[in-house]
Amino acid sequence: MADPRPGAGAGREEEPRPASEPELAPAPDHGDRRPGPLLILAPLTGTVVPLDRVPDPVFAQRMVGDGAAIEPSDGRVVAPAAGTITALFPTGHALGLRTDDGLELLIHVGIDSAHAGGVFTPRVAVGDRVAAGQPLLEADLARLAAAARSCLSPVLVTNLGELGARVEVVASGGVQAGRNPLLRVLVQG
Repeated sequence: MADPRPGAGAGREEEPRPASEPELAPAPDHGDRRPGPLLILAPLTGTVVPLDRVPDPVFAQRMVGDGAAIEPSDGRVVAPAAGTITALFPTGHALGLRTDDGLELLIHVGIDSAHAGGVFTPRVAVGDRVAAGQPLLEADLARLAAAARSCLSPVLVTNLGELGARVEVVASGGVQAGRNPLLRVLVQG
């Protein structure tokens, strides 16, 4: 935390960010564009799985946000909506996206995948504007399966409380990345 006193810390360099923390960018202000409902496309091709079945209590108990998980059959991850990349974890296993409608999304590829070095190839950087369907990262699924507890990939809306919104999972069975709706976000207005 910065020292709030005038002149405090002047001339000192900021401490480097630990490698385990994501690079963050300030989210742009898009005003109050939140007409409901909002659709979020599947960012991965695979099979939709309820969050309750994700083998990690942080996701299964919706501590970070609400949404669904996908058991990927392809390692390509695409933008589920137009917006700005707000976070990218150093290993590339997870990223944050703020949609143009003000939703904060977290796409987390795999469970206990943060230590799976060399599995992920990011195609974007923090601050990049992306279109729905644009490639975000590539994951080597065979290497991910060997290095992580699970390939299940949660897709979450993390600012539901702030928006007074709720999520409905609109997909079941198989989905194609960038083509099929996964979530509907209903904003109370």
